[in-house]
Amino acid sequence: MVLRFGRTGSLEDVFLKLLSLSGLTARIALSVALGVPAFPSTANSTEKLYDWSSDEVAVDSAEAIARGCLDSVEPQERDSCVYTPTKVCVSQFDGGKGNQYDNNQCSGFSAMAWGRILDDVYGRLLQFKGAPKGIQKSQSMWRAWSDFDCEIRSNYEGTMAALDNANCHLDHRANRVMELKYLLRE
Repeated sequence: MVLRFGRTGSLEDVFLKLLSLSGLTARIALSVALGVPAFPSTANSTEKLYDWSSDEVAVDSAEAIARGCLDSVEPQERDSCVYTPTKVCVSQFDGGKGNQYDNNQCSGFSAMAWGRILDDVYGRLLQFKGAPKGIQKSQSMWRAWSDFDCEIRSNYEGTMAALDNANCHLDHRANRVMELKYLLRE
């Protein structure tokens, strides 16, 4: 489904389109439409501050947040960690403004962080004595599907395309991490 947010639609049309989105993308799209941050700033809270000063360090920060979350929850609660790096990033990046650029950047950092974690978990699975036969073929096919699926979901013009692409990769990679951790019996 491709959504186009032009200036020709009524406010009601925009809200109906936003209601058809799900999860984080819907929250961010609504925040952009209303001109308010998707995640309120926590700059004055006791939350740990992370470094978002460059792409590489920002991905390191997002990875540390995701790994910290995974280590702090029970296996059945790992889904709650999927968007944690994005939420923290949006609340801290560029002073917590939460604008479209910040949302795009933070989703991208989080997708790359989950990619790193996925590569690590997959590498450990390959070394695991009980690794399923065919896991290499499975992973190769999964990657091809994931890349294709995310390209299809974000193949349109507009500022939301980058966000949709990053969130798609984030979702796919984080979910694959959970699947492979299960195979590792972690």
